[in-house]
Amino acid sequence: MSVARRARLVAPRPSNQRVVFRRDGDRYIVFLDDDRLGFVRRADNGTWNFVDTTMAHSGYTKTRQRAGQLLRRRFEQMVRQGEI
Repeated sequence: MSVARRARLVAPRPSNQRVVFRRDGDRYIVFLDDDRLGFVRRADNGTWNFVDTTMAHSGYTKTRQRAGQLLRRRFEQMVRQGEI
């Protein structure tokens, strides 16, 4: 069994929690309940750049929603590892 599958079995994600995007100038701040996960912004080439709140992880995705999913996954990983 893979590590990712085992993590899903141990800590299932609540399906009712969704990330919320709030506009702030040229970027969107991403929240999960009261926790700030990071921010996303539209790049010149049409992709979405995302950065978590610790500024330790960033990347590019095709959609804003996917960026929110990845930020949520990163946040849950940091919580599981005790970094937050």
